[in-house]
Amino acid sequence: MGRFAKMLEPLMDRRAKLERTKRLHQFLRDVEDEKLWIAEKLPAAQSTAYGTSLLGVQMLQKKNKSLQNEVKTHTHTYTYV
Repeated sequence: MGRFAKMLEPLMDRRAKLERTKRLHQFLRDVEDEKLWIAEKLPAAQSTAYGTSLLGVQMLQKKNKSLQNEVKTHTHTYTYV
């Protein structure tokens, strides 16, 4: 029983360290995902195109509204990270 107890404590410590390391790597991955998402969406958000016709403006308005909704729903992920 003594040998088993001697093994159990280091195993529990190792498990805790592995869990902390896993959380760190998950956080770093989430941050990288957010950076990629922002880089993908930023050009559309910064666009200075305003359309050259009524149809063009309406299409850009729909795209803008869609992007706004996507940002709102993505805010939860961003806040979590």
